[in-house]
Amino acid sequence: MYDVVIIGAGPAGLSAAIACRESNLQVLILDEFPKPGGRLLGQLHQEPSGEWWNGIEETRILVDKATKLQTEIRSGVSVHHIEKTEHGFLVHTDAGFFDTEKLLIATGAAETAAPIPGWTLPGVMSIGAAQVMTNVHRVRVGSKGIVVGVNVLSAAIARELQLAGIELHSMALPAINPVTKNHGNPRIVMEGLVRIAHLAPSAFLRFGSKFAKAEWVRNIAVKFYPKGGVKMWGMPIHIRKAITQINGTEKVESVTMCDITADGKQVPGSEKVIEVDFVCIAGGLYPTS
Repeated sequence: MYDVVIIGAGPAGLSAAIACRESNLQVLILDEFPKPGGRLLGQLHQEPSGEWWNGIEETRILVDKATKLQTEIRSGVSVHHIEKTEHGFLVHTDAGFFDTEKLLIATGAAETAAPIPGWTLPGVMSIGAAQVMTNVHRVRVGSKGIVVGVNVLSAAIARELQLAGIELHSMALPAINPVTKNHGNPRIVMEGLVRIAHLAPSAFLRFGSKFAKAEWVRNIAVKFYPKGGVKMWGMPIHIRKAITQINGTEKVESVTMCDITADGKQVPGSEKVIEVDFVCIAGGLYPTS
């Protein structure tokens, strides 16, 4: 019987296991992925200081520390049921049963869908899927694409795709519908960008974010947002344009983009077709635990 079973071998699960082992607890980590690391395995970005942050290297550090503490890590194991027992929990997996006094669920987050017409075409994927294919499996997701959804996740991964030599036309919002709601509202998106602008690679953007904390300043910024977008890493980021349709017969061939008002309403007659061969949809994250 284990003192603690941890479900999830990402950064949270590995860090928790290290802390438990340092307190001399018997720990088992379970994860369905073939190797530990979770989302860290696909992350690579540049800090505002200019230094590079490599998720694979961070994973190696955590796994090495856990291994030195004799932490038991079982990768490629799926948990399908948890049963409460008199002494703790019985964890049911495809590799057998594990008794534990305490249970820690560290399964991270999953992506929220932001469906728009045409999103079932081959060549449409979540931004996280594009990250894993590019950074973990070393598979090129396409030649020229566009990112639908503007948030901290999409900005970070868009940069990773660029570093892999993949061309991105721009980032834009999804057209507002009952599912996308806030993700397609420029005012709400601007609030989110201000909260994370201190991480921006541009000193000018970081400086400007200090003033944008006031609501009236954000409203002005949205109202007079440049039609050509604000460029980051040479890629336009649009919060006054939305993708209304993904076009193609058997796969992605183009998207339809239109201008939108500060409240996300489409401007009639502003539609434009942009040729791309893949689309990344970024609807944000939700916790899976």
